[in-house]
Amino acid sequence: MKIGIIGESLGNGHPYSWSAIINGFDTNLLLEVPFPAIKEYLSKIDSKKVLSKKFKITKIYCQNTRYAEHVAKFSRIDEICSSLENFTDKLDAVIIAKDDYQNHYNLISYLVDFKLPILIDKPIATNLNDLKSILQLSSYKSQFFTSSGLYFAKEIKKFPKNLNEILRIKAITHGPWDRYAIHIINPLEKYFASNNLKLNNFKSYQKNKFKDQVMLKLNFNDLIVELVSGSNEVFGVMFVFEYKSGKIDKITFRDTYTAFYEMLNCFTRQVETRKPFFTEEDITNTVKIIELGDTH
Repeated sequence: MKIGIIGESLGNGHPYSWSAIINGFDTNLLLEVPFPAIKEYLSKIDSKKVLSKKFKITKIYCQNTRYAEHVAKFSRIDEICSSLENFTDKLDAVIIAKDDYQNHYNLISYLVDFKLPILIDKPIATNLNDLKSILQLSSYKSQFFTSSGLYFAKEIKKFPKNLNEILRIKAITHGPWDRYAIHIINPLEKYFASNNLKLNNFKSYQKNKFKDQVMLKLNFNDLIVELVSGSNEVFGVMFVFEYKSGKIDKITFRDTYTAFYEMLNCFTRQVETRKPFFTEEDITNTVKIIELGDTH
């Protein structure tokens, strides 16, 4: 099956990383990739490894043609498109690898007419009104796929098995709330679900903002969850679990490659089966929490 990828947005290297995961990449061009974290983790990967022999990214479009040309050369994409006109011809799916969520609606509204499955980079939206407008564009339930790659992170398996033993969870990301809060929300949603609970079933909440840092505190019956963005404590994502016994565990997410690999693998399975991995309710619950912490 053939996939088209659309990039680029400021500070977001997903056109490079996701294309490399799906297609493999040219090691001779790895040092030219303008994202140090991506260079670091791809340097440990066999460049000939592909996601699946069934899928290949065959087209790329970016407003910056030079950017598209470099991504295409690096990750073995055959065709560089100068516009979105006819972009969807001979494609089975589309990846929107740009997290400028403010532009998602306009881009998706153009693409949905072609009824192709679409992976939408995180966050799909940061408020419920925008999300509703986007979801109403879908032609069928499995058309859209959207998530933080960290929902699929292997580090979640290290979380405490029994949530009842936990007094406080502090989830921290270095990035701004609007674009990066989903990286701490989605893993917690998965963790809560494994304990037959829902993250958005909190009793009350408080929000604080200091300079560029946002903290959203969710209060449950006997548990506090603190979501912190814009933190200097860590570059990336870290979860701190404080047990009722006084013990503290710190878990830092480091294996970005595996998380993205599993996310893209899940998307391609959705393309094949036409069965949605995330329901509209799942996506809505995530955006509800993002909107709670929004300071704009």
